[in-house]
Amino acid sequence: MPIKRRINYLRKRFARRSLFHSQAVILLWAVLMGVVGALATLIFFQSVRWLQMLTMGEAGTIDSVVSNYSTWQTIVYPCLAGLVGGLLLSWSASIKTDTNSDYMEAVALGDGRLSIKQGVLRILSSLTVITSGFSIGREGPMIHMGSMLSSAIGRFFFMNARQLRLVVACGAAGAVSAAYHTPIAGALFVAEIVVGSMSMAIVGPLLVAAMSAHLTTRFFGSHFLLYEIDIEISLTTELIICAIIIGVFAGVLSPLFLRTLDWCKKALKLTPLPLAARMAIAGAFVGIFLLYDPRLAGNGDSIVSTFIHGVDWTWQFLAIFLLLKVAVTLISVGSGAVGGVITPIMFIGAAVALLILKTALLIFPVLVPYSPVFVILGMGAFLSAASSAPLMAIIMMIEMSYNQSIVVPVVLACVIASFLARQINGLVMFNVTTNREEDIRLRHRLGNVRIEQLVNKNPENTILSDKLVGEAIDMFTELSVRYLYVINDDNEFMGVLAHRDITRGLLGAVKPDEPIPAHLISRTYLEPLRLGMTLDEVQDEFVTYNGERLPVLDFSDPPHLLGVVYKSDVLRRYSEIKKSIDKTSEVKMNPFIRN
Repeated sequence: MPIKRRINYLRKRFARRSLFHSQAVILLWAVLMGVVGALATLIFFQSVRWLQMLTMGEAGTIDSVVSNYSTWQTIVYPCLAGLVGGLLLSWSASIKTDTNSDYMEAVALGDGRLSIKQGVLRILSSLTVITSGFSIGREGPMIHMGSMLSSAIGRFFFMNARQLRLVVACGAAGAVSAAYHTPIAGALFVAEIVVGSMSMAIVGPLLVAAMSAHLTTRFFGSHFLLYEIDIEISLTTELIICAIIIGVFAGVLSPLFLRTLDWCKKALKLTPLPLAARMAIAGAFVGIFLLYDPRLAGNGDSIVSTFIHGVDWTWQFLAIFLLLKVAVTLISVGSGAVGGVITPIMFIGAAVALLILKTALLIFPVLVPYSPVFVILGMGAFLSAASSAPLMAIIMMIEMSYNQSIVVPVVLACVIASFLARQINGLVMFNVTTNREEDIRLRHRLGNVRIEQLVNKNPENTILSDKLVGEAIDMFTELSVRYLYVINDDNEFMGVLAHRDITRGLLGAVKPDEPIPAHLISRTYLEPLRLGMTLDEVQDEFVTYNGERLPVLDFSDPPHLLGVVYKSDVLRRYSEIKKSIDKTSEVKMNPFIRN
C-alpha cells in the first residue's frame, strides 16, 4: 500500500508540472507512443504464433497452417473459434463504461479514453478468429492495441483531453507503421482518415511516432518488404491507359463491395441468434470454403505475394478464387467478427487488377513484365476508393513496393478511384469519415444560411398607417416593444413608429382618437434587412443595432414588408456553427491551439 501511495504521489507531482504537459515535449511523447504502437503490433504477431503452436504444434502463415488441418479440424476449428470470439465480444459489450470502445471514435469524436477491459476482450476475440482462418485483416486489433496502451499511459499521467487524443493518435500511427512497414503512410492513415486534418501541428507528431515505430521494428529484426518490386517501369501509353481503367473499376467495385458487406452485417443481425451462435455458424461455413482451398484463409497477403513474385494464375482460376475469397470475407466480417478490412480490400484490388492485365495482354502484349505493377495499382486504387484517403493509399503503395518509378500510374489509379467512389455515393470503410463529411456539410450549410431561412413572416409589431394613435399606444403597452412597423393596405413599408415619439406627441397636440400623424413615422431609426443577405451580413447589422429584431423588405419600389429576423435566431445559428467547428478533430487535438 505505501508503494501505491508513493506512485500516486509521483503521478500527481508530474501532472502539476507545466513542462511535463507543455508543447515542447509533444514530440517526446510521440516517440514513446510510436514505440508502444510498434511493440503492440509485434506482441499481436507473436500471439498469433503462440496460439498456432498451442493448437497445431506449428506456426506460419494462416493458410499454410490451415492446409495441415484434417477435414474435421478445418470445419470444427473455425466454428469453435467463432463461438469463443462471439462470447468474448458479448462479454465486452456487457461491460458498462463511459470510455470509448473504438480508437477512431476516441480520437475523432471522444476524449481519448479507451476502455482497457473492453479492448482486451475485443483483441482476444480477434486473435481467436484470425488464427483459425477467418478471412479478416489483422490490422484492426493491432492498431487498437497500440491506441489502447497509449491511452492508458496518457491517463496514468493525468493528460488532458487534447493531449490524450494526440498520444492515442500517435500510438495508432505507430501501429499502422509497424503493421505494414510503411512509416509515412502510417502517419497519413491517422491524419487523413482518423483526424481528418493535414495540419503540421498534428501530422508532425504522427510522423515522429511512425518513424520511431519503424525503427523499433528494425531493432527487433521484424521489418521486411512483402511486396517489393525491383522493376524500373517505362511510362508508356498502354500503362497509363490501364492505370486509368483500374482506377475506374476500383471506383465502382470497391464501394459495391462495402455496400454488400454492410448488407451482410445488417441481414445477419436480423437473425434471432445471439452473436456467439452467428459467429460459430459463420466459422463452420468458412471451414467448408477452406476445404476447397486452404489459401482462402486469412487476410490474403500471402496470395498477393504470389501475385507479386510471378506465380502464374490462369484467368478462370483467378476469377473463381476471387469470387470465393469475397464470399468468405463477407461471411467472416458480416458475422460480427472484429478485425480489419484493409488487407482483404487490397487483395480484391490486386486480383481485379491482375484480371485486367490478363485481358489487356490480348491488346497490349508489351505489358507482360508489368504484372507486379498492376497488383500494386489494384491494391492502391481499391484502398483509396474504400478509405476515401487517396494520399495515404498512394504513399502506402510506394513504400510497400519500395519503387518510386510507379508514382505516376499509382497517382492516376488512386485519385480516379477515390473521386469516382465518392461520386457514386459509395460507402467508406470507416464510419468516422462519414461522420466528418456530415459535419463538413452541416458547417457549409450553416455558413451559407441566407436571410430567407431566418424570416418570421408573421411579425406581431406591425400596424396599418390608418390606425388611431390610441390603438398604437395599446400595442406598445401589450407587446413592450420600442418600434412598430407601419404598413399600408398593400403591405408597403412606410417606416417605423417609435415609442418615445408617440409618447412625446401625446404631451403635445397629438390626440389618442386621431390617425397616426405622418410626421411620427420615420425611416432613420433602423436599417431594414433585405432579401438575399447572408448570415454574416445580418450579424453585422445587429452589431450596430441595439434591438431584438429587424424588419425584412423585398427589392421592389416601394418596398414591401416580408417579416422580421430576431437577433436570438441569428445567435443560435452562429452557436450551431461554433459547436460544429469545435467538434472537429483538428481543433480538439492541435497542441498549438490553447484551451
